[in-house]
Amino acid sequence: MNQSLIKHIYFLQDKPSYILALIVPCLSPLYIEVNDYIYKIGDPNDSFYFLVKGKVKINMQLKSGKIVHLLNITEGHYFGDIDMLFEQTRTESAKTDNNCELL
Repeated sequence: MNQSLIKHIYFLQDKPSYILALIVPCLSPLYIEVNDYIYKIGDPNDSFYFLVKGKVKINMQLKSGKIVHLLNITEGHYFGDIDMLFEQTRTESAKTDNNCELL
C-alpha cells in the first residue's frame, strides 16, 4: 500500500510502526464516485472507513421517515465505526459529496 495514503489519516499519524504493521495490511483502497453510497441504512456492519480524499455526508432516517443530515466527514477522518460496536445493521447512510478515496 502506498505509504503516502497513510500519512493523510489522522488516526494513523502518531501510531508506532508495530501498530501500523498490524493495521495497514488490513486496509484496501476504495474509490467511490460522486453521489454514490458507501453504505445505506440497513446494510450489514462489516467494515469502517478512513477518508483519504473527498467529502462524505452522513444521514439518518427518523421514525417519521424524514432524512436528516448528521455531519460531514472530511479528509483524514474515519467513520462507520460506531455501528460496528453497537448495531448489527447500519443506522445511517454514508454518501459521497464528490469523488472519494477511502481505505
